[in-house]
Amino acid sequence: MAEILGVASAIAGLMSLSGTVLAEGYSFLGTVHRAPRELRQLLSETAAIDTVIGQLQCLTDDDQVAGSGCKSALNELSDSGVLQECKESLLSVRNSIAACEQVAGHRVRNLGKMIIWPFKEKETKDALARLSRLRDLLSTAMTMDVSLTLRNVCLLSQRSSMGVEALQTRAARRDDREERRRLFKWLDPSSINVNENLEEGLKHHHPGTGSWFFESATYISWSSGPSTLLWINGIPGSGKTVLASCIIQTLRAQTAEPAMSLVYFYFDHRNSVKQTLKSFLGAISLQLICQHPELLDEAMNLYQKYEANFDDAISSTDLLALLTTSIQTVGTLMVVIDAVDECSELEDFVSALGRIVGTEGAIVRVIATGRHDHSLQKHMGTMAAHRVTLEHNIRDDISSFIRAEVNARVAARKIRIRSPELKALVIETLSREAGGMFLWVKFQLDIISRLTNDKAIRGALRELPKGLENTYIRLLEQVKEQNTHDLDAVCKMLMWLVSCLTPLTLSQLAEAVSIEPNDSEIDFEKMVTDENDLLEMLGSLVVVDRYQDDPVVSLAHFTLYEFLVSHRLREHEALSMFFVPARSYLDIGLSLAQYLSFSDFREPCTTQADLIHRTSSNKLLLLAARHWFTQFRALGGRGPLPNYIHRLQWFIEPCRRGDLRFVSWQQAYHGSVSDLPQPNPLVYANRFGMSNFFDILIQKGADTQALSEDDYSPLAIAVISGNKDLVATMLQPKPKPDLEVQYGRGLTCLHLAAEHGKEDIVHLLLEAGASPHARSVSGTTPFYRAARAGSIATMELLLNADSEINAQTWDGWTAIFEAIENHHVGAARWLIARGADVNRKLGVGTSVLEFAQFHENAEIIQIVEEALRSPLRTF
Repeated sequence: MAEILGVASAIAGLMSLSGTVLAEGYSFLGTVHRAPRELRQLLSETAAIDTVIGQLQCLTDDDQVAGSGCKSALNELSDSGVLQECKESLLSVRNSIAACEQVAGHRVRNLGKMIIWPFKEKETKDALARLSRLRDLLSTAMTMDVSLTLRNVCLLSQRSSMGVEALQTRAARRDDREERRRLFKWLDPSSINVNENLEEGLKHHHPGTGSWFFESATYISWSSGPSTLLWINGIPGSGKTVLASCIIQTLRAQTAEPAMSLVYFYFDHRNSVKQTLKSFLGAISLQLICQHPELLDEAMNLYQKYEANFDDAISSTDLLALLTTSIQTVGTLMVVIDAVDECSELEDFVSALGRIVGTEGAIVRVIATGRHDHSLQKHMGTMAAHRVTLEHNIRDDISSFIRAEVNARVAARKIRIRSPELKALVIETLSREAGGMFLWVKFQLDIISRLTNDKAIRGALRELPKGLENTYIRLLEQVKEQNTHDLDAVCKMLMWLVSCLTPLTLSQLAEAVSIEPNDSEIDFEKMVTDENDLLEMLGSLVVVDRYQDDPVVSLAHFTLYEFLVSHRLREHEALSMFFVPARSYLDIGLSLAQYLSFSDFREPCTTQADLIHRTSSNKLLLLAARHWFTQFRALGGRGPLPNYIHRLQWFIEPCRRGDLRFVSWQQAYHGSVSDLPQPNPLVYANRFGMSNFFDILIQKGADTQALSEDDYSPLAIAVISGNKDLVATMLQPKPKPDLEVQYGRGLTCLHLAAEHGKEDIVHLLLEAGASPHARSVSGTTPFYRAARAGSIATMELLLNADSEINAQTWDGWTAIFEAIENHHVGAARWLIARGADVNRKLGVGTSVLEFAQFHENAEIIQIVEEALRSPLRTF
């Protein structure tokens, strides 16, 4: 009987505890904005357990079954520890509620930070699975046959536990994979594929060439020395990319041992994504993490820090810090970088490379290639301890390549020669005139391959063009002569290949060339029947990557791109029609926007399958949806919109008169037919940095208060992204937007601008009437947030607007504590000089000095100590 009373007492205790947890949980949900979704899930599972416990309590209170086997089964369930485990789980949920509470007066320990779910996703899923398992066990015990024995109960519990553990293991593996996927996407948003460049370089590598490099004293010294840079420079077309690929392939075999690692990157003029410092840092960081899984935790911690602060994109500064920390862990690192001259942020890149090479506690050996360029030599020269000039070392390689290529083309009947003596003359002449350029040789062989008799070939050898520019003139003359009826199409293709910022596939190029200014629908009859005809028209001017199902087409070399946009071609009397002006970036953007306006996309897709069919049937659709705005932004996104508004009507006035092409675009852009954001063009224009759209969008009635999928208004998004032009534009209408609207964590636009250190935007908001005294949920002021950012200029503005320098948050923090925690030495000095209270203590008794000592910043400690000794002194 005593055992039965013990079970009844335990169940009554569980009933009381679950009721308390639910009361506290739902009370908390009712008092905060945007409570964590995970807490709602735990409370939902707790409510289900509460229902089962209530039924069990009724069962134990029934005198008629006081001695039944069911009571005995419940008793055995208690002895097996299930009821105790249930109690621990409920207490865990209660602790989760306490960890989330943030309203003043509650028991909180988050030191004024925002409401975030304080546990990892895996821990949450484990807790949910545990509660679900316990609910099933209790339900089973309640409905159990009276003859159920202890053994059956224990076996049931054991089997259930084992099943749940197996499910948890599988779920944990899936969650880990998903977590890694999100991390990798965050580090490298564009999913840069450096291996396609490597494969392309190796494809053009002629066997035996490049061996001189690995036998050279320069390479041997580099490969056995300390951290250093080996700088390989060469004239255009000298084979730098091919050599870089050969070096990577060789180093791969040498770095198979764990003590050495290899990362590599190709800057590439054909793809704007592969031209930035951030892409370089993200790509090689990701390579390093994939090679060394032990680096995952550090990267994940940084990712979660950004995620907690609602920041989407990692900064180059933090990427560089993560990379150097990772390098210190791996010890010895080889880095190969091709085409540094094609980097769009050269000074920043060189500075970052210096930090990488100078990483303390590690050996970092870098090989970088680039063209002869005064600016490039100036930047790279001071850092390079080893140098190689390519054209001085590749004469034998070029001769070997010419001999092999001529023999192969003659054997394949691509070069048609009667006289063996002429074949030898071709090899001898090209070897003599090559001037260190593999590319020049390749073009001359292409020209010779188009000739049909020995006399024409001898004539071509006598009149070989000097250098690449003259070669391009010769090639364009051939193209013009062979395509007299298709010159418009050729010029159009060259414009797209030069000015489209995203690599084009052959099928996309075919659709793009078919678009004409007055088109309102896709006309498949205007597209070439055989897409390979486009390649025939362009001849040697393009190269094709046929390793993909839909081959990518690009210009043969960066120097051809430079020539097509050059003053010399524009002034050429016979070939100026091939010149590609700078405004072509905009022309392509307009063509892509026009494509999205076609009547083919008037109605959105109703299912995901329909969307997949639409994007696969219309090859240009995904590129247009995801990159039309990139083309506009290429020219700075500024200036008035010309007379082409009709092509953009679908974007400027979305869903006007039932026209849903804006929604069709959203579906293609987001890759989904459901859960789409509000069709607000102002949000997208801000996200895409298209400042020249702001005025007209507001004139056309774009909703300046509508919230994005992240619950921010266009004004708040503009503030966070630092878009001063859009903020200024949005503050002009009458009446002005409500500047005291609170977003996540109760932050106003002034809070957001101050926290991100946007001094000019803070100035605009203050002039528009934003209150410097606004308080967030945790009691922070805009001034406090500016101290977190360490922006002295912003704090100065806010202080002049009558902000309180010692304003306290709900838990007693002031601006000086934020400056100290974030190691802002200058901000801490400025705050103390202007009256920050250095005698203040936190609620737990920690003084400003003790807080500084805890964060171990010697400069700040010294500043605080001097302030305490000389309270009237300014710093």
